[in-house]
Amino acid sequence: MAAFVVALAAAVLAAAPHPLKARAAGRMTALAAAVLGAIFAYRRGFVASSPFAAALLYRAGIVGGVLGSYFVLRDLAPVVSPHSLDRGLYALDLAIFGGEPAVWMQHFVTPASTEWFSFFYLSYFWLLAGYTLPIAFGVDSEAIIGEFAAGMIIVYCVGQTVYLVVPGFGPHAAFAELFPEPLPAGRWHDALMRTVAAAGAQKDIFPSLHTAGPVFLAVFAFRHRREPWARVAWPITAFVTANIALATLVLRWHYGVDVVAGVALGIAAAAAAAVMPAADAARRRARGAGPLWPPLRVSPPPADSAGGECQAPRG
Repeated sequence: MAAFVVALAAAVLAAAPHPLKARAAGRMTALAAAVLGAIFAYRRGFVASSPFAAALLYRAGIVGGVLGSYFVLRDLAPVVSPHSLDRGLYALDLAIFGGEPAVWMQHFVTPASTEWFSFFYLSYFWLLAGYTLPIAFGVDSEAIIGEFAAGMIIVYCVGQTVYLVVPGFGPHAAFAELFPEPLPAGRWHDALMRTVAAAGAQKDIFPSLHTAGPVFLAVFAFRHRREPWARVAWPITAFVTANIALATLVLRWHYGVDVVAGVALGIAAAAAAAVMPAADAARRRARGAGPLWPPLRVSPPPADSAGGECQAPRG
């Protein structure tokens, strides 16, 4: 996470002059400083007197880094990648699918279907929050939080980096002539358009993180389906994920290759996250280091160690 935010800050600082460069550099530098500061404060034991506060600071720094990097993209992407590869992505769709899936989907556009898919497109944010907040700030199981965090970091750090390598605006903007009829207005579609206008990164299409993130969550929940929470969560997550992926096409935000890349990224992240925490835990034990994810709830020390100092894990 630290390397990711530092790399983004370096990319915007090294970019050519642009009207948004100063603002993007200021925001990205501030974000990098906040993430590095949280990690440094925890690792150096500056809040060791309160294990709960130390764990909360560390976890908030990681979550904030992933979340903050997306909101900075609105200014950062035009600076680092002022060009657009929409034509190349569209050509890929024609070569692979024989047409543009977003155009095919227009046969199913009605006021009701637009509202349905707008609701699910927005539900992406609720789905992420529904997993991230309870796990990041309520779970101490190293296996659960380690797997979840590894997968989410892979999805969003890789995805947002590729946004800068393969920038584009999406079919609705780059090929508006393919969609002569506007999408019907409605409560949920209007809310979606306001949300995108206010906070969307605008050049964030390949891969589709609206697809990759939910796909990872669906696989993650399915892997833990023997747990009571996951037994209920995985089929709901899978249903929501399928509708979100379709919504990216029906609502004209993404090309077909964006969605395919999103599915691939989500599955790859889930596969990597399934093995990374155990391997990292073994490595850290061999070094004598503490857990990567500090527990929020710390058991009281044994009687013979009372009075010992609380130390932040090394590594």
